[in-house]
Amino acid sequence: MESLQFAREIGDRVAIAYSLDLLGTFWRAQEDYTQASAYYEDSLAIFKAIHNQEGSAWGLHNLGHLALRIHDIIQAVTRFTEAITQAYPLSYTHVIVACLSGLAGCAYVVRQSERAVELFGYVGAMFERIGEGWEAPDRIAYQYYVALLRSQLNSATFAAKWDEGRAMTLDEAIAEALDIVNR
Repeated sequence: MESLQFAREIGDRVAIAYSLDLLGTFWRAQEDYTQASAYYEDSLAIFKAIHNQEGSAWGLHNLGHLALRIHDIIQAVTRFTEAITQAYPLSYTHVIVACLSGLAGCAYVVRQSERAVELFGYVGAMFERIGEGWEAPDRIAYQYYVALLRSQLNSATFAAKWDEGRAMTLDEAIAEALDIVNR
Protein backbone atom coordinates (compact mmCIF):
# COMPACT_ATOMS: atom_id res chain seq x y z
CA MET A 1 0.00 0.00 0.00
CA GLU A 2 2.89 2.36 0.72
CA SER A 3 4.22 2.04 -2.83
CA LEU A 4 0.75 2.86 -4.18
CA GLN A 5 0.49 5.88 -1.91
CA PHE A 6 3.94 7.10 -2.94
CA ALA A 7 3.18 6.57 -6.64
CA ARG A 8 -0.02 8.57 -6.27
CA GLU A 9 1.82 11.37 -4.44
CA ILE A 10 4.34 11.78 -7.25
CA GLY A 11 1.77 11.18 -10.00
CA ASP A 12 3.57 8.22 -11.58
CA ARG A 13 0.75 6.48 -13.46
CA VAL A 14 2.87 3.49 -14.48
CA ALA A 15 3.89 2.87 -10.86
CA ILE A 16 0.28 3.33 -9.76
CA ALA A 17 -0.90 0.74 -12.28
CA TYR A 18 1.77 -1.79 -11.31
CA SER A 19 1.10 -1.23 -7.60
CA LEU A 20 -2.62 -1.85 -8.15
CA ASP A 21 -1.79 -4.98 -10.14
CA LEU A 22 0.42 -6.30 -7.33
CA LEU A 23 -2.32 -5.63 -4.80
CA GLY A 24 -4.72 -7.53 -7.02
CA THR A 25 -2.33 -10.47 -7.10
CA PHE A 26 -2.00 -10.33 -3.32
CA TRP A 27 -5.77 -10.51 -2.90
CA ARG A 28 -6.06 -13.25 -5.52
CA ALA A 29 -3.56 -15.31 -3.54
CA GLN A 30 -5.71 -14.68 -0.45
CA GLU A 31 -8.73 -15.89 -2.45
CA ASP A 32 -10.53 -12.58 -2.01
CA TYR A 33 -11.67 -12.29 -5.60
CA THR A 34 -13.80 -9.20 -5.06
CA GLN A 35 -10.83 -7.20 -3.78
CA ALA A 36 -8.54 -8.68 -6.42
CA SER A 37 -10.97 -7.80 -9.20
CA ALA A 38 -11.28 -4.20 -8.05
CA TYR A 39 -7.51 -3.71 -8.02
CA TYR A 40 -7.03 -5.48 -11.35
CA GLU A 41 -9.79 -3.46 -13.02
CA ASP A 42 -8.31 -0.18 -11.75
CA SER A 43 -4.85 -1.24 -12.89
CA LEU A 44 -6.11 -2.28 -16.32
CA ALA A 45 -7.93 1.03 -16.78
CA ILE A 46 -4.70 2.95 -16.13
CA PHE A 47 -2.61 0.69 -18.39
CA LYS A 48 -5.13 1.21 -21.19
CA ALA A 49 -5.24 4.97 -20.62
CA ILE A 50 -1.45 5.27 -20.88
CA HIS A 51 -1.29 2.80 -23.81
CA ASN A 52 0.90 0.31 -21.94
CA GLN A 53 0.25 -2.83 -23.98
CA GLU A 54 2.19 -5.25 -21.79
CA GLY A 55 0.52 -4.01 -18.61
CA SER A 56 -2.87 -4.23 -20.30
CA ALA A 57 -2.18 -7.79 -21.42
CA TRP A 58 -1.15 -8.78 -17.88
CA GLY A 59 -4.28 -7.13 -16.52
CA LEU A 60 -6.48 -9.09 -18.89
CA HIS A 61 -4.61 -12.27 -17.97
CA ASN A 62 -5.19 -11.63 -14.26
CA LEU A 63 -8.88 -10.99 -14.78
CA GLY A 64 -9.04 -14.20 -16.82
CA HIS A 65 -7.65 -16.15 -13.89
CA LEU A 66 -10.23 -14.60 -11.57
CA ALA A 67 -13.02 -15.64 -13.92
CA LEU A 68 -11.57 -19.15 -14.19
CA ARG A 69 -11.41 -19.45 -10.41
CA ILE A 70 -15.16 -18.82 -10.13
CA HIS A 71 -15.84 -21.02 -13.21
CA ASP A 72 -17.07 -18.17 -15.42
CA ILE A 73 -15.49 -19.88 -18.40
CA ILE A 74 -16.88 -17.55 -21.07
CA GLN A 75 -15.41 -14.53 -19.28
CA ALA A 76 -12.13 -16.35 -18.62
CA VAL A 77 -11.73 -17.39 -22.26
CA THR A 78 -12.65 -13.86 -23.37
CA ARG A 79 -10.05 -12.23 -21.11
CA PHE A 80 -7.29 -14.72 -21.95
CA THR A 81 -8.05 -14.37 -25.67
CA GLU A 82 -7.96 -10.56 -25.46
CA ALA A 83 -4.62 -10.75 -23.67
CA ILE A 84 -3.13 -13.12 -26.25
CA THR A 85 -4.43 -10.95 -29.09
CA GLN A 86 -2.73 -7.95 -27.53
CA ALA A 87 0.51 -9.72 -26.57
CA TYR A 88 1.12 -11.80 -29.70
CA PRO A 89 2.09 -9.03 -32.16
CA LEU A 90 4.45 -7.62 -29.55
CA SER A 91 6.08 -11.01 -28.82
CA TYR A 92 5.22 -10.89 -25.11
CA THR A 93 5.80 -14.63 -24.83
CA HIS A 94 5.58 -14.78 -21.04
CA VAL A 95 2.12 -13.21 -21.06
CA ILE A 96 0.97 -15.53 -23.84
CA VAL A 97 2.22 -18.64 -22.05
CA ALA A 98 0.58 -17.55 -18.79
CA CYS A 99 -2.70 -17.10 -20.68
CA LEU A 100 -2.32 -20.51 -22.30
CA SER A 101 -2.03 -21.98 -18.81
CA GLY A 102 -5.30 -20.27 -17.90
CA LEU A 103 -6.94 -21.56 -21.07
CA ALA A 104 -5.72 -25.07 -20.21
CA GLY A 105 -7.53 -24.66 -16.90
CA CYS A 106 -10.65 -23.65 -18.83
CA ALA A 107 -10.31 -26.78 -20.97
CA TYR A 108 -10.21 -28.88 -17.81
CA VAL A 109 -13.32 -27.20 -16.38
CA VAL A 110 -15.30 -27.86 -19.57
CA ARG A 111 -14.18 -31.51 -19.56
CA GLN A 112 -11.64 -31.33 -22.35
CA SER A 113 -9.04 -33.17 -20.30
CA GLU A 114 -6.78 -34.34 -23.10
CA ARG A 115 -6.62 -30.84 -24.55
CA ALA A 116 -5.85 -29.48 -21.09
CA VAL A 117 -2.96 -31.93 -20.67
CA GLU A 118 -1.52 -30.95 -24.07
CA LEU A 119 -1.71 -27.26 -23.20
CA PHE A 120 -0.23 -27.73 -19.74
CA GLY A 121 2.56 -29.79 -21.33
CA TYR A 122 3.29 -26.88 -23.65
CA VAL A 123 3.15 -24.36 -20.80
CA GLY A 124 5.53 -26.41 -18.66
CA ALA A 125 8.00 -26.76 -21.52
CA MET A 126 7.86 -23.04 -22.31
CA PHE A 127 8.42 -21.93 -18.74
CA GLU A 128 11.43 -24.23 -18.64
CA ARG A 129 12.75 -22.68 -21.89
CA ILE A 130 12.13 -19.01 -21.14
CA GLY A 131 13.37 -19.42 -17.60
CA GLU A 132 11.11 -16.82 -16.07
CA GLY A 133 9.16 -17.38 -12.92
CA TRP A 134 5.45 -16.99 -12.72
CA GLU A 135 3.17 -15.49 -10.16
CA ALA A 136 2.45 -17.78 -7.22
CA PRO A 137 -1.31 -18.03 -7.87
CA ASP A 138 -0.63 -19.03 -11.50
CA ARG A 139 1.96 -21.64 -10.50
CA ILE A 140 -0.39 -23.07 -7.86
CA ALA A 141 -3.26 -23.29 -10.37
CA TYR A 142 -0.96 -25.02 -12.89
CA GLN A 143 0.18 -27.58 -10.30
CA TYR A 144 -3.39 -28.13 -9.11
CA TYR A 145 -4.80 -28.84 -12.56
CA VAL A 146 -1.87 -31.01 -13.63
CA ALA A 147 -2.26 -33.11 -10.47
CA LEU A 148 -6.00 -33.49 -11.09
CA LEU A 149 -5.45 -34.49 -14.71
CA ARG A 150 -2.69 -36.92 -13.79
CA SER A 151 -5.05 -38.63 -11.31
CA GLN A 152 -8.00 -38.74 -13.72
CA LEU A 153 -6.39 -39.97 -16.93
CA ASN A 154 -4.60 -43.25 -17.36
CA SER A 155 -0.84 -42.80 -17.30
CA ALA A 156 -0.30 -43.72 -20.97
CA THR A 157 -2.85 -41.18 -22.21
CA PHE A 158 -1.51 -38.50 -19.89
CA ALA A 159 2.09 -39.10 -20.98
CA ALA A 160 1.21 -39.13 -24.68
CA LYS A 161 -0.80 -35.90 -24.50
CA TRP A 162 1.83 -34.24 -22.28
CA ASP A 163 4.55 -35.07 -24.81
CA GLU A 164 2.37 -33.83 -27.68
CA GLY A 165 1.93 -30.53 -25.85
CA ARG A 166 5.65 -30.19 -25.14
CA ALA A 167 6.32 -30.62 -28.86
CA MET A 168 3.83 -27.93 -30.00
CA THR A 169 4.85 -24.62 -31.49
CA LEU A 170 3.49 -21.40 -30.02
CA ASP A 171 1.05 -20.98 -32.89
CA GLU A 172 -0.17 -24.59 -32.54
CA ALA A 173 -0.73 -24.12 -28.81
CA ILE A 174 -2.63 -20.88 -29.37
CA ALA A 175 -4.83 -22.49 -32.04
CA GLU A 176 -5.52 -25.46 -29.76
CA ALA A 177 -6.35 -23.19 -26.83
CA LEU A 178 -8.61 -20.89 -28.78
CA ASP A 179 -10.61 -23.87 -30.04
CA ILE A 180 -11.89 -24.60 -26.51
CA VAL A 181 -15.17 -22.77 -27.04
CA ASN A 182 -15.81 -24.48 -30.38
CA ARG A 183 -16.15 -27.96 -28.90
